[in-house]
Amino acid sequence: MGVIRNFIYILSFALILITLQACKKDKIGFQEDNRIQQEVINTSKLRVINLIDMNQVIVNNRDSLTNFIQDDGSGQNYLKRTRYFSLNGRLGKTWNIPQAILNSTKATDIRLEANGPQLSIGKVSFQVKETDTRAKDYYVWTSEKFVEPDYPQSRVLEIPRDETGPQRAGYFKIRIINLAAKIKSSGQGTTPDTEDLLDQYTLSYANGDAIHQRTSQIAQGKWSEYVEIPYGTYQFRVLTSDQRQLPYGQNPPVAETTAAVDPATSSITERFQKGQYISFAPIKNYMPGGVYTIVISPRSLNHYMDEGGSFIPNFQNAFEIIEDIAPPANITLAHLQAVNALPGSSDISLRIAGQIINQIAYGKASPYQMFTKGSYKLEALDANQKVLATTDVLLDANDNVSAWVNQNAQGQTQISVAHNNLTGYWYVPGGQDNAVYNQITQLFPFNARFFNFCPEEPYLTFAQRTGEKIGAGGGAEQQYYTEPAAFQNLQPGQVINRYPYVNMGGAITAPFNIYAFQSKPNSVPGNWLPDLKNISGQDFIANKDLYTVRGNLPTHERGYYSVALIGSYKATSPAHKPKIIIIKHNQ
Repeated sequence: MGVIRNFIYILSFALILITLQACKKDKIGFQEDNRIQQEVINTSKLRVINLIDMNQVIVNNRDSLTNFIQDDGSGQNYLKRTRYFSLNGRLGKTWNIPQAILNSTKATDIRLEANGPQLSIGKVSFQVKETDTRAKDYYVWTSEKFVEPDYPQSRVLEIPRDETGPQRAGYFKIRIINLAAKIKSSGQGTTPDTEDLLDQYTLSYANGDAIHQRTSQIAQGKWSEYVEIPYGTYQFRVLTSDQRQLPYGQNPPVAETTAAVDPATSSITERFQKGQYISFAPIKNYMPGGVYTIVISPRSLNHYMDEGGSFIPNFQNAFEIIEDIAPPANITLAHLQAVNALPGSSDISLRIAGQIINQIAYGKASPYQMFTKGSYKLEALDANQKVLATTDVLLDANDNVSAWVNQNAQGQTQISVAHNNLTGYWYVPGGQDNAVYNQITQLFPFNARFFNFCPEEPYLTFAQRTGEKIGAGGGAEQQYYTEPAAFQNLQPGQVINRYPYVNMGGAITAPFNIYAFQSKPNSVPGNWLPDLKNISGQDFIANKDLYTVRGNLPTHERGYYSVALIGSYKATSPAHKPKIIIIKHNQ
């Protein structure tokens, strides 16, 4: 009997194990793979760069790799995915060619077409081939319908691509490719008054300074070497030989400018008006380890056809940023600069981790220095290396910090640490629980934060001459939220960290001025300080020659700025009396 009972126990235990194992297998079946691209596709070292809105791909004259479905307006069939185009079944800006479509000689024939409501841009056929271990790009850059036929480069240009990152830590690599051509003066996609921008081109910083000799005066159909630049926030410009700015290869962001491009000046315009002399060029964070190409080619840009605000396309030579190597996440490096706002001082220095940022003139900012994340002691030094003030700062990866050396209300030297936001992200308060939809991204920002570094002004407010608050009004005021504390009743040395920025954008055509007021907590804006020279939007322009070459100045220049009242009424030197200064944080 005991034997039978033991057998029953063993049998029951075995059945339980089998049941549990079966349940375990069943649970695996409920797992889902939600990745858009589930298949692992090995890519070659070849890449197609599509600059003219082609969207369909055929290889070897027979195999269609895209969906060839025209949108019927429902938005459903347009997104039919294919094996090699798993996002929406269509060719985008860049395409890494799979190894599977190359033949035994590591080559294949490709034909690109456009299927949809685009302007008629025809078809283009070319062969791609791997010849060695070096990566190559095939730039499909123009439609012959919109350019004169005397360009020196082929319609599909094979250009080597660098797959090695920068040699120096904290740097990125960049180059320039000139695929410009002479735009036809008449026909679909052109207007008779289109500005002629065909030239040699130079890659420059926002102030017009060339970034390197090797990326300057690049001729038509040629490309430069890569150069290494410290990571940071840049607004690169592409300039002709006479310093005219090229527009960017996509239309200005409507949410930020409500604008199009004037063909005669290649600058932003509003509502069928003349161009306002400010060209759209995105402000972007270029991260350590990234590799980038800036390419110039004929592009379709919107311009106004009537006063009602209707757009039509117009071709013009414009530049675009192509990512050759995506940068890894920056988990180590931060930026810090020093600003001398100390009245009565000559050149001062800032010491951090044994490194000295030297000879910062009064009212000026030092270049940014790179540091690894961590806690640091900051020391402000006079010309004799005497310590004037100290403070501690915690730097995290990707931080951008300005250390303002100034004087507090008691006349003592202090260091005010400001963490700058150069990301382009702007938080919009609202009712979302997790804030996923409570932020917007700016490509063309005009953002400023404000400081009071005058020890004799206990409360300072920045406002327009009439006392109206500064910043964009109307709908933009709701979209780019700023708390009044960012520019009202600022105390000496105070750093506002909650919603510290003011969106100064608004209309491209609207001029503005900023005045300083002596205010009180219960009286805003207070009394205007007439002895202080106000600043205008045009005071934000670093190099006016970049604009007067076309005949006039814009109302302002986009970028990230700090605006501060510095100086002391007790200073003996007129240069150290109170005045408003502007520090620009992007290059």
